[in-house]
Order: sequence, then C-alpha cells, then structure tokens
Amino acid sequence: MFETVNVPCQVCGGDQSQELFTLDFRAYRYPWPFVLRRCGGCGLLFNSPRLDAEGIRNLYGAGYYVFHQPARPEIRRTLAAYQRTVRLLEHPSGDLLEIGSAKGFMLALLRELGWRVRGVEISPQASSFARRRFGLDVYTGTIEQFVRQNGGRYDAVLAQDVLEHVSDPISFFRCLRPCLRPGGWLILDTPNGGARNIERVGPRWRGFNPFHVFLFSAACLRQIAEDHGFRVHRIASYNNVPPEESVTGRKKQLAAAKQVSAGPDSRRVRALLGPIAATLSRVGDSLLLSHYLHRAARKSRACAPAELHDDCAGDNLICLAQAPPERDRRPGTAALTAPG
Repeated sequence: MFETVNVPCQVCGGDQSQELFTLDFRAYRYPWPFVLRRCGGCGLLFNSPRLDAEGIRNLYGAGYYVFHQPARPEIRRTLAAYQRTVRLLEHPSGDLLEIGSAKGFMLALLRELGWRVRGVEISPQASSFARRRFGLDVYTGTIEQFVRQNGGRYDAVLAQDVLEHVSDPISFFRCLRPCLRPGGWLILDTPNGGARNIERVGPRWRGFNPFHVFLFSAACLRQIAEDHGFRVHRIASYNNVPPEESVTGRKKQLAAAKQVSAGPDSRRVRALLGPIAATLSRVGDSLLLSHYLHRAARKSRACAPAELHDDCAGDNLICLAQAPPERDRRPGTAALTAPG
C-alpha cells in the first residue's frame, strides 16, 4: 500500500533528500506515519514513502472535510479567493476552466460575473452537487482524463488548493497548456513550501495535512511553470501570521476555553441540541444560497484585488502565469491582461 516516490525530484531531477518531519494523521484515517521530506537540490517538500494511488483516493470521498462547510461561510471564503485570484486580471471575462472546482461555489460566482465556466472535479459527490444545485458543467475525473476526452481551450485556467494534492505535478502541468488559448492565463493558489511559519512553528504549520503531497516554494513553482512553457507574470503570497494569531486559531482557543469552563449540564445540553442546530443551519443555507451568491457577486464587482506580498513568505502562494502567444492566434481570442 506504500510506495517510494519522487526519485528523481519532480522539479530539479535530484535524487537526494532529507526527512523534515514525521507527522501523525490518524485523525484523518491515515494509517501510518506521514513522512515529509525536503529535496536537497531545490527544496521541494514532498511526502515519501506515501500511499499508493488507490490509498490516496480512499482518503477522499463523502467524508472529506472540505465538502462539509456551510454555504454562508463558503461563499465568504469564495469571495476572498476571487479577490486574490481571478480579480487580479484586468477586465476579466471570457471562458474559464476551474480544476478542482469542488462543490462549484467559485464557478457559480464567476458565472454571475459574466464568465463562461466549466469545472473539473475528482470527487463524484462534489461534482454532483455543483451540477444539481448550480446547473454547472462539471466533469468528474482528473485533469488528465479531462484533456484526453475533451477538446477546447480557455482564456483562463484556475486551480486553487489543487497543486499540493496531485501525485504527479509534471503530468498536471503538461495538461495545462492544451487547455489554454495563446496568451491565456494560468492562476494557481497553493500552500507555500517556503513559508516563514514553517520555521516558526514546525510541524504545527497549517499547510501540513495528509492530503498535501507536494508543497512548492516560490522558486520551485516558478521553475516548474517555466519548464512547461509558461511565462510567469507574478508570484506572491498571503497569510503571514502564526497559527495562534490567525482568526481560525483564535476561534479554536475560544471554543476550547468555553469547553473547559462549561459544566456537565451545559455540555449535555450542547450534545443534545448540536445536531438539531446543524440541521437547521443546513436547511437555512439551502434556502438562502441564491441570496448569498447574488450578494457576493455584487460585492465582487465593487471589490479591489487582494493585497499580496512579493517577499513570498506567507503561508500561501499565488502564481499568475501566461501561455505564450502564437502568431496564428484565432480571431476573437485576445488575451486577458494582468495589472502592472
């Protein structure tokens, strides 16, 4: 069930690496210690040995935690993601493919903003939700399968929180160019393997989990993109606070403090009412989803691009890269432009 992988390195071709951390992810049903290594040549972080392809797929499914977020906070998260990704393009519109489109919130928002959208999602449950709830065109499978079975090119390809999950980044990047029109834009959002917080907090860093197979630094991300023919316009980062000082960290601390201070009667009441409250929340989300989406679209039209940091020390990287133009570009496929 385990296999030794990534020799040679997917970025630099080196065959020397050292163990960085050994982590315990039994809470995620990961059956053995999770060994994270650092390439001695380029610094790429990767899990090896790791589960084979079938073992990795079994980690996902209906229980995957990302697919259980309530609609209202998911819409807020999507709006923030839009500001730091697609909003970076000037006058954005056209045909967009999202790889790893999950339950379709980003695609639904972009459609509201005038994009012609399509998605690729490996989870049958998530892609089914996107088709059923939003009426979106979402292909169920990998990007490799999508490219083999579908033609067509797009003005932009978006992959947020995807690159770190793929077991073969070289194969992934090879599939991106055929999806883009000449001059089209590739937008990546991925955890930063060179984040300052890795040195600060070590194995407690938020980017470490059993679903993240590869973690790229800015230099590694630039190299693999340029090796596959992309012209990198900008790589920058966001999120640069220790976990304890983040909004999520403060919420967890507050919840833990309440749990400690609550008496046994209070805990029993919460245990009884918790499932009822969760059910009511899901019903409310379903009824108000269209309202949340329309409101997010109004905010999106008025919002400025998110502030990103060019020192690339934050917890997440944004990469904006362009497919090279060609002399025989088809009429009507003028490339989108990026600020600056």
